[in-house]
Amino acid sequence: MALALPGTAAAGTQDYAAVFTYNGHAVNVRDEATTSSAKIGSIPAADSWPCFTSNGCYTKAGGSYTCWSGGPSGNRWVKVAWGDFYGWVPQSCVRIGRA
Repeated sequence: MALALPGTAAAGTQDYAAVFTYNGHAVNVRDEATTSSAKIGSIPAADSWPCFTSNGCYTKAGGSYTCWSGGPSGNRWVKVAWGDFYGWVPQSCVRIGRA
C-alpha cells in the first residue's frame, strides 16, 4: 500500500494512519527513538505526517523526552514516514489518527 507524502493523499487510498502536531508546537523527527540521535527533519506546527505503515502507527519505548517546557513527557516514540526513509517522533508530543 502506498504511503502519502505529507499534505497529500495516497494514490488509491482514502485515508492513512498519521501523526498530528498540536498546541502550536513543531515536532522534531529523529533518526532513532531518542533525543540524542540525529535530527532528520521537523514536522511544522498544525501539520501531519504519515505513520510508517498506512494501517496503524507503530510505537516503541525509547529515550526519555519532554515535548516543550512545562509540556508532556514520556519515553514512547512513533515511527513516521520521511520521504523514502523513516524516523521517530515523541508519542506524547503528537496526536495519532487518520488523515
